[in-house]
Amino acid sequence: AYLRRHGLAVDVKPTNDLAEISSKAGVPEKFQGCHTMFVDDYVVDGHVPVNTIRKLLSERPAIAGITLPGMPSGSPGMTGHKGGPFTIYA
Repeated sequence: AYLRRHGLAVDVKPTNDLAEISSKAGVPEKFQGCHTMFVDDYVVDGHVPVNTIRKLLSERPAIAGITLPGMPSGSPGMTGHKGGPFTIYA
């Protein structure tokens, strides 16, 4: 819902194998979030803010993807003060 509200098309595929999907995508276990998204050639794991996703897609760095591990308070979809700061890993 969050990504759709911000204009991104999303195809949701519920799974019970999220850890396996994240691992196969190259996300180390300690950096895995609770959602995994594949967009263009990148993996986006966790509650990454839409502005960070847009920056990734506009700058196109030579990385496999980005992750916001865990379920930090205030991140998109979570309760708490919105806006971070959050540590997002490449």
